Amino acid sequence: MNDIGCEVSEFSLRKNGVPQGYMFDVRDITEEQRVISVMQDYNDTLNAEVNKQIEKNRKIQGKVVMGLADMADAQDKYTKGHVVRAMGFCKILLDEIKKQKMYILDDEYVSNIMSALPMYDLGLVSIDHSLRQKRHKLTKEEYEIYKTHVQKSVDFVHIILDEVENENFIKVASNIAKYHHEHWDGRGYPEGLVGEMIPLEARIVALADSYDSSISERYENAIYKIEDKSDIDENELLDKVLNESAEVIEEQMGCKFDPNLQMVFLACRSQLEDAYKSNIEGKMG
Repeated sequence: MNDIGCEVSEFSLRKNGVPQGYMFDVRDITEEQRVISVMQDYNDTLNAEVNKQIEKNRKIQGKVVMGLADMADAQDKYTKGHVVRAMGFCKILLDEIKKQKMYILDDEYVSNIMSALPMYDLGLVSIDHSLRQKRHKLTKEEYEIYKTHVQKSVDFVHIILDEVENENFIKVASNIAKYHHEHWDGRGYPEGLVGEMIPLEARIVALADSYDSSISERYENAIYKIEDKSDIDENELLDKVLNESAEVIEEQMGCKFDPNLQMVFLACRSQLEDAYKSNIEGKMG
């Protein structure tokens, strides 16, 4: 085929094996080329529109999921904004893990974790409001009821991702929802997994989730105990709570948390504290 839209075929004419001449077949394929070109353009346009719609649907889905997460948070004034802060903590931890090369994390894996985070505790909406608001230690029966939110969260993940074909993403999202309450020493729930039996994504989220919960609970409890709220020095109180929470996290490395994440936590502690301070608006009641 040449540049002017013709296809030329060459045939050798032989007699008793001796070349007698050549015959050429010239076929105009300009129209065929035009049709192929139009079809290619159409396919490219169609693929672009499909990808655009997929991205649009993904964003809508993300907003819906984030809305559900906000709804779950809003039920409990003591954890308002928890999911957003936990997401921020996770991003900082993931960046530091990659920097230290503590674990090898590719971009897709990190993206899957961040995209899955709004779903990891949606099951909390199934827990009675009064139980979630309870300040005192839960009874054994209440604790068993509270733990049922884990399976509810997993169920929500599978419902939300029912039409998603990315199996890696579904697995990461499900693992985070199911296993972020497991402890390194095997004393967590729901399955009592030990050490690296716990998926890495769940171990990372567990650290971010627990750190924010520790800060928020200590902060709210400290405020609750102060009768005259006008005497509160918010910055001083928060700094005190941040120090206490960091100490607790460090003490729990190797029992509750992956000990390999200790250096990661220490290296980015100031970033985590700054992230909390920047997202504390509205916590003072």
